[in-house]
Amino acid sequence: MHGSGERDSAVQIAASQRDPNHRSTIAAVATGTALVGGAAKGLVFDRPRIALALPNARAQGKTALWAAELLSGHATNDIVPHAGGTIKLGSKVLTEHAWKHAYQASNALTLGLVGAQMLYGIPNLIDGLNSGDGLMETRSGRTGVFASLGGLFELGLFTFAALATHGSGGSRLNAILNHGIHQAPLTTVARIGFGLPVMANELGFLDFLNKGDTRSWLDTAKDTIGEKVDLARSIVGMDD
Repeated sequence: MHGSGERDSAVQIAASQRDPNHRSTIAAVATGTALVGGAAKGLVFDRPRIALALPNARAQGKTALWAAELLSGHATNDIVPHAGGTIKLGSKVLTEHAWKHAYQASNALTLGLVGAQMLYGIPNLIDGLNSGDGLMETRSGRTGVFASLGGLFELGLFTFAALATHGSGGSRLNAILNHGIHQAPLTTVARIGFGLPVMANELGFLDFLNKGDTRSWLDTAKDTIGEKVDLARSIVGMDD
């Protein structure tokens, strides 16, 4: 009996000392890969698309919305067209479908990132479940929940587009990738709504939800900002 009690105490001590922000190697690698991939898509592909749509936004008197979309990296059909787009080289027409092709390529990249999103959502969910705490009481558990919901949302969009289109093979795939649902205003708002919690959580702003953390959300935000500032200062050598 005495030995059993000692083991129980050891388990309790280990649980109290467990880092709620710890995650397995596979979850850490998958998370970093997916987040970097998404950020790269926004920086290299989506923001240039939005930037090139400035004349379209000016013509509609929507430069403020254009600026917001450029900042977020998420486009809507109101600003960035998903059809047309004639490009000429002198008198020679190179393409009459530049916006369409760019839109399809963006959605193809998104479809590829959905797989990465689910791949990092699942191991984070497993980490959260294995922690012995609630899913929302560890950083990995929260990321797992938000990422998995975001991935299911994206899969739902492509499923809807597939059901709404006809044809077969490459022609149907092109139709799915060109469906307006991917860049509808409500879709964009929802996509931002799923993405922001993941970023806030990974940066540490939601750590007040960790089991055993007694800080308020405001104190956590102040601490997190302070840590990022100190890190930036150390990187550029300002702390010498």
